[in-house]
Amino acid sequence: MDRDLLLAMLESRPDLDREDATFRPSEGVTFDLLLRSESGSPVPLTKVTEILLGDRFLTVTAADSSWVLGYAAITGVKTTRRGETSARRTGFQP
Repeated sequence: MDRDLLLAMLESRPDLDREDATFRPSEGVTFDLLLRSESGSPVPLTKVTEILLGDRFLTVTAADSSWVLGYAAITGVKTTRRGETSARRTGFQP
């Protein structure tokens, strides 16, 4: 992934707030990044509180930790509104 693609993905999410090159989840939203993995399946970086896009790399903050990553490490973005129910529930639904 490159900076332009990640920026477009982040801008497409209405549940992320933007201030210059910094994105934060809106109130009640959980924000995760999917990282490239050697095993093939993406690895989630969960509970992201802030992502800052630099020219050549990004800085990600989650809980008490901060990571500096190259854009190639990112494969996707996930946002979930807290309290959303899954569409894959089983059984009778009124």
